[in-house]
Amino acid sequence: MNNEFRAGNVWSQTFNVVKSNFPVMLLFAALNYIPTLADNILGEESSAYLSLSMIMAVMLPLLLQGAMVYGVYRYLTGHPFAVSLAINSALGRFWHLLGVTIVVMVLACVGLVILVIPGIVASLILFVAIPVAMVEDVSVGQALARSRDLTSGRLWRLFGLGVIATIFYILMAGASLGVQIVVGGYSLDSEVVNTGMSLRALVITTPLGILTEGLSAAVFGVVGVVSYYELRRDKEGTAVEDLAAVFE
Repeated sequence: MNNEFRAGNVWSQTFNVVKSNFPVMLLFAALNYIPTLADNILGEESSAYLSLSMIMAVMLPLLLQGAMVYGVYRYLTGHPFAVSLAINSALGRFWHLLGVTIVVMVLACVGLVILVIPGIVASLILFVAIPVAMVEDVSVGQALARSRDLTSGRLWRLFGLGVIATIFYILMAGASLGVQIVVGGYSLDSEVVNTGMSLRALVITTPLGILTEGLSAAVFGVVGVVSYYELRRDKEGTAVEDLAAVFE
């Protein structure tokens, strides 16, 4: 059986995961949208928003990403997507996830500042560092090295995959913003941005935001997990039974 890593296979697997676990994906979409919802309700100048911004902007998305990795990987290896187990696992490995995320962001940003291309290359090399940290439960350094090994020789394919995923996310977020402006549920007025939306605006924007911005973020997360799964099958020729051994 040909296990070669291909972007088409990743997208096919991704949409299969989303379709088969759609209620769970909607749950994660709603949770992903919480930071935006908090911003819309409280406004950026609210002291409550400022005090919660670190949790909303960093901790919650990271925990959701870790839980998504664990749940999707379980599904890909023949196990059900258990939400409570996934969240508990992400909580247990939070500091590893945070460490990996900080290093990846720093390396990518430094590379972008220097010459742009090194930043892109660093992002591709470390594309599956978070899935590695979550699934294999290794240290930060080991996760980075493991990602480098798995992505070696596949950077161009990952680049194409990343471009498509990024375009998909931007289009979905743009569609959400466009529809919200058209129906009158969103305003670019600085006073609204700073002090929060009206109840009418929230009723309109929240479902749209969950179905576009939130769901696209969930799909983007699934892409990363499926890429890790497919890279392992490609580079290691690992059977599904062996991949699933981590959950036994």
